[in-house]
Amino acid sequence: MKRDYFSIVEAAYALRTKEQAWLQGITDAASCVLDDGFGVCANTFDARDPANVAFGAGATAGGMTRDELLAGQRASTSAPVAVVRQYFCEGPSLSFVHARAHIQPRKAKAGGKAGSADPAPPAPDILSLRAKNPFGQGVIVCAPITRPGRFGPRVRSRLGMVAAHLAAALRLRTLGVQPIEQSDAIFSARGKPEHLGSELAKGTLSALQRGLDGFLEARRLQRAEPDHAIELWSALIGGKWSVFDQFDRDGRRFIVARRNELALEDPRMLSTAERMILLYASWGHSLKLIGYEVGLSQSSVFAHLKMAMRKLGLRQRSELLGLFEHPPAGDT
Repeated sequence: MKRDYFSIVEAAYALRTKEQAWLQGITDAASCVLDDGFGVCANTFDARDPANVAFGAGATAGGMTRDELLAGQRASTSAPVAVVRQYFCEGPSLSFVHARAHIQPRKAKAGGKAGSADPAPPAPDILSLRAKNPFGQGVIVCAPITRPGRFGPRVRSRLGMVAAHLAAALRLRTLGVQPIEQSDAIFSARGKPEHLGSELAKGTLSALQRGLDGFLEARRLQRAEPDHAIELWSALIGGKWSVFDQFDRDGRRFIVARRNELALEDPRMLSTAERMILLYASWGHSLKLIGYEVGLSQSSVFAHLKMAMRKLGLRQRSELLGLFEHPPAGDT
């Protein structure tokens, strides 16, 4: 079965919807990829204070109940604070953890015949996909699974790409919905330039054009080759721009580019790209995934990482842990 990662990403860039509807759209799309017979759920979260994680909107799909969603929230925050911080704020985008809340498969909820000889299903693990900003705010998508073989290295790699887009879309939502006219660049649905901002007009269009070509090719392949399509649509282009569809008031589709770098203040003379790459490296992301997240080649990512670590006097990746301190809860 072909996994439609593309639809999850498209749902993430539905920026004009309210938070609950936005999250439900993501959950419904993710259900087609992740559901292993137990359903799927998603939450927004604020873990800037790991001792008091706050959950916002929540959504379920595939038969998962609201009570199971709430039980999952309680279970995810019942561990020691250091573990909660690692889970929500610092760890990789994708993980598998033992289910600490009781979750029934759909078949059991539907009600089997009395005295059924069907064996009880094994206790599921939880596939957890997290997209977050550097300070512990984000969105988490979870699916109980009993067949981990369905989620091999290739699938996990694609889910990491999905998480990169979720994080990028979350940053855009934080900035607020802007009219199409305020985009840095506007293209027709076929990729013809309609408007270019002053920065792009000065010669930085080539990098954006390559990213746009990848986006158009991804859209062309999304049905026939969704596994390859998601590779072509980078979460950022040239470390600066998000590229996605947006509709005007008349329902016409355009492709827009918007500046969407991570907001990472740093007094140590690091470039924006270096700061982003260091952050993702501190989370344990591979060079390939970091390249996807920032829209640069793996060789460029490696060069930026090496230069940034040299500036900081660091020699090993393990020394990156704790480099980016979280602000206290309540700060923005």
